Amino acid sequence: MATAHPWLPKVRNSSSTAEPLTRCRAELGESPRWDHRINRLVWVDILSGLVHVTEPETGNTTTIPVDRHVGAVALYAESAYLLAVRDGFAVLDGETMGPVAPAFDDIALRMNDGSVDPLGRFVVGAMAYDASAGRGQLYLREVDGTLRTLIDGVTISNGLAWSATGETIYYVDSATHGVDIFDYDLLDGTMTNRRRHVSIDPEEGARRCGSRRRELPLGCHLRRWHCPSLCAQRRGHSSD
Repeated sequence: MATAHPWLPKVRNSSSTAEPLTRCRAELGESPRWDHRINRLVWVDILSGLVHVTEPETGNTTTIPVDRHVGAVALYAESAYLLAVRDGFAVLDGETMGPVAPAFDDIALRMNDGSVDPLGRFVVGAMAYDASAGRGQLYLREVDGTLRTLIDGVTISNGLAWSATGETIYYVDSATHGVDIFDYDLLDGTMTNRRRHVSIDPEEGARRCGSRRRELPLGCHLRRWHCPSLCAQRRGHSSD
């Protein structure tokens, strides 16, 4: 059980109590992943170009700087990480980042949130730095490094998760103010039959979250809705 941190205030609402895990601050924190190999939480600070590895019992955090913005992280091979950096993918082994396999060459775009499907494919969304509507794509990186586009015309990809069977994917484009679901073919990694699962009133969400940013309600309220049989993506991406 995690140790309480008396120097950090608790955040309360009507349904839960949240406690900051670490003193480490982030400009834009994203992509928390549990690394079962070392019993640590790994996460990124996108705009600072940092990968953080946090010990939950103490909040102690090891920070690894990389040379560019980094949107998401996944476990890779025996001890490394696979990063979705600004314009593509790279392996982080220890404190050394390998060469970037580019996904696009548009400097106005960057990778945002991503997650790993039950067979180890890394699915990551790109977005415009200024959040321009429809500028991004949702990419799938196969275990062998092959890259393809799953969805065009994305604004802000967020909140990817799969059902326990892997046959349904839950997906958020924050600009649409809701959660969509697709049928997901595990054999070939394709998404079909998009439909709305949850819609969120942007004005109500913004009021409750205390923010004028219209995409934030999803981050504040997504976990309040029931998504049947969601599975934890425990092991992350792996190599061949």
